Amino acid sequence: MRLISLSVARPHLMVYKGVTSNTGIFKKPVASRIALRTLNLDGDRQADLSVHGGPYKAVYGYPFEHYEYWRQELPEANFPWGAFGENFTTEGLGEEELHVGDRFRIGSAVVMVRQPFAGKRRGHHRGNEPAFLSGEIQSRPAGEGNCHRCAAGGLARLLPATAQQARGSHVARWAALIAEVVIPYNSQ
Repeated sequence: MRLISLSVARPHLMVYKGVTSNTGIFKKPVASRIALRTLNLDGDRQADLSVHGGPYKAVYGYPFEHYEYWRQELPEANFPWGAFGENFTTEGLGEEELHVGDRFRIGSAVVMVRQPFAGKRRGHHRGNEPAFLSGEIQSRPAGEGNCHRCAAGGLARLLPATAQQARGSHVARWAALIAEVVIPYNSQ
């Protein structure tokens, strides 16, 4: 288990197909330590707090293992770390491995797994790649990622390994939650 990339951004307005929207998907990796507080990481803001941000969804994590799926599915597209709007690009922390309530130390900060990412994908807002602009990324067979709450504020930073602090007492795995919550929500 490890954190591959730590990414932040502030929302900005953009026009897509004549519609102006506010998006925070343009995350950029940072090399320095970043303070994690109750609501988010320093330098990061969210445009739609119903899906990311606030005390229960302060950080969005997305497994790097899913990037490989997208690189094979859409070889002409560019997928830099943070391409899916995630703050944490992780390795070994996919939907099958996580439980609600799992805690991880990342630098001096501690995050707790709270829920699968339940927002509709807004990948078509992500740049000039034809796959994103065509909306092909709206369906996410590779997985949704996960939202974490800040269990203990501190400085998040890249480390060779991420230490699991505690296994959640809930037995719900991401795969089950996605089938019951995320897929029906995204179908609406």
